[in-house]
Amino acid sequence: MDIGTIGLWFVLDAMTAPESVEFARRLKISATTLTCSLHVNSDMQATRQFCNPKENVMESEAENIVNEFCKAISRKNLDELLSYFSDDAVFQPMMMEPAKGKAAIRAAIAAFTDTAESVQFKVLASAAVGNRVMNERADTLVTRAGKKAEVPAAGFFEIKEGKIFAWRDYFDLQTFTKQME
Repeated sequence: MDIGTIGLWFVLDAMTAPESVEFARRLKISATTLTCSLHVNSDMQATRQFCNPKENVMESEAENIVNEFCKAISRKNLDELLSYFSDDAVFQPMMMEPAKGKAAIRAAIAAFTDTAESVQFKVLASAAVGNRVMNERADTLVTRAGKKAEVPAAGFFEIKEGKIFAWRDYFDLQTFTKQME
């Protein structure tokens, strides 16, 4: 199972049955096909094809907020990045403790932006249902010492009143650390 399928599974796992059907409708496939591709893992190309943001002409407001945040990360401006979050937001890289509230999120983001020469979140695929957005990304970090790591990642975001109030990120920390050695 690849990172896109894992990420898509998290989107579906958080949905009610009617939301899953609506999600499948927006992707122009049947809910049965979507479920089979995730559980059976037999048609990875189809899953990626249906999540291609270039095929979705209209972007939801929630998806737009997340995509703008992902673009902003490259500017490494902590005040700008925090403006995307609600005061009660939670950021959780899934293999680490959650950062709760803007002060903790600032520290968590600063841990990688302050030590980096550059950071980029390249969104490869994105899907949204209501206030929930899932994206598949290639995250690249270049240190001031010139070491570079590119890590596949999947992010799950929840938007409330125009702000990110939950961000869960899934990536393999070992893939990152090996590239930093």
